Amino acid sequence: MEKPTVTDHIQMISKLCDQFEHQQVLSSHRGHPLTYAQKVLLVFFLLMQIRRICRFKAQWRWLTTHPQDAKAIGFQRLPHRTTLLRRYKKFYAVLQQFIACVGQWAEPLDEAFTSETL
Repeated sequence: MEKPTVTDHIQMISKLCDQFEHQQVLSSHRGHPLTYAQKVLLVFFLLMQIRRICRFKAQWRWLTTHPQDAKAIGFQRLPHRTTLLRRYKKFYAVLQQFIACVGQWAEPLDEAFTSETL
C-alpha cells in the first residue's frame, strides 16, 4: 500500500473541516478582521501535527519551502511565525469541538472507533 502524500492529508482534513464548519455556530470576534480563515489554519495545524512539526519557526520554514502545499492548504500569502503562535493559542476550544466532530464522523466506520474508545 502506498504512503499517503501531503495532498492526500490536506484533502482529508479539508473535508472533515467542511463538515465541522456546517455543524458549528458562527461567532464573531471583536477587533480587526482575521486575515487567515479558521479552516485554513485548522488544516495547517493538523497537517503539522501529522508531520510532527511542532515549533512555530519550523512550521513557518516549512511553509516557505513548500509554496505549492501552502497554496493547496488555502494560504493566499504566508503568515508570520508570531501570527501562527497567536492563532494557535486561541484554537484550544475549536480543536476540542473539531475532535468531537471527527469522533462522531468516525464512530460508524468501525467498532474500534466507539465513543468509549475515543
